[in-house]
Formats: sequence, C-alpha cells, structure tokens
Amino acid sequence: MTRFPKLAGLAEVAGLAGVSRKRAWQLTQHKDFPKPVQPLAMGPVWLESDVQAFLDTPRPGGRQRVRDNSSDLRTASEAGAVNRIITAGLKAETTQTGETR
Repeated sequence: MTRFPKLAGLAEVAGLAGVSRKRAWQLTQHKDFPKPVQPLAMGPVWLESDVQAFLDTPRPGGRQRVRDNSSDLRTASEAGAVNRIITAGLKAETTQTGETR
C-alpha cells in the first residue's frame, strides 16, 4: 500500500502554529518557510513535515511572549496595552467616584 505524505493548507499551517490564518499566511511569506509542493485553486499546500520542521527551528529576535492572568498567550506589547487600558479605566473610575479601590 502506498502512503502519501501529509499535506498542509493554510488552515492546517495555522493549526500547527497555533495562530490565526492571517498570521499563518504571514509566516508562509518568511524567507525560510518551505516552498509549497503544489499551488491549488484553494491555495498552496506544503508538506506537513516541512512546516513542522520550520516551526520547530529556533529563531532569534522577535517579541517575547508572556502569559496573562487568563492563560491566553499574548505578546509582551499586547499585555502592556491591556495593563494600560485597565489602569486608565481604574483612574477614570476613581476620578468619577472620588474613591480608591
């Protein structure tokens, strides 16, 4: 019996990487991302093993990832923005009520 290699379209790339399809498309544009094995009408497809090898390769730089209280994975800049919004909301609430929490 012939075994065919597992293929990955954009949705599968997103699932393997744990990102949105938009971000997965951005990853496919990286110079080191594997070349598609075939362009199809629905979009390119890659060998799943090539995609996994790309994802498993350590990359220098980039944004540091942190976990927030809800255990969602966020970038450090997103976590900082959330903290600034919460802090601004608390300051506005304090100003309106005259009370501090």
